[in-house]
Amino acid sequence: MHDTPVTELSATLLDPVTEKLKGLTQVQKALKSLCSHNTLDSPDKVDGAVRVLEQFDPEAVGLDLDLSPLLDVVAEDQRERAGARGLAFGKELNEAAQAENMTCRLITGDPMEFSLPPLTVGVDLSRSQATLAYARLPVAQMPAKPRNIMATIQKQLKGFEAGWSSEFFFEALLEAYRTELFRTRNP
Repeated sequence: MHDTPVTELSATLLDPVTEKLKGLTQVQKALKSLCSHNTLDSPDKVDGAVRVLEQFDPEAVGLDLDLSPLLDVVAEDQRERAGARGLAFGKELNEAAQAENMTCRLITGDPMEFSLPPLTVGVDLSRSQATLAYARLPVAQMPAKPRNIMATIQKQLKGFEAGWSSEFFFEALLEAYRTELFRTRNP
């Protein structure tokens, strides 16, 4: 079979229509996802939907829509949810610490950082990540779940109590000495 003027012209017209339809389908999926409470509880999913809506030009497909009120409401909703997630997380971490006979104190709210002496915990709820630090040096990363954090803290504290073997200590000391010599050496 060979192409006819009808098939050629139809194919030429099909491409731009298909492109417009792809854009509309993405917008439809984004709007549909924002109708779900599960999506609204997931900052990454909301960010993805918002990106699609921000890039969409309704006039390009003949729609008379103003998405800015929706985007404003979504931004406010996410600020409120982030605050609520932070409060709930802080409460859960404090309760988990009390169950382990430890004190938990909020150091900063943004970014969230807690003191659980002798360690600190930095928390990024948007990524659901927590970083455990000793003397400001990261010693472990874990999911931002209070039970996981407390288990990791207990593991680190047991390691601190056990101490270093003399062989490991002297190897670490020698490496630190060499590093300091290299750092301070004048060429």
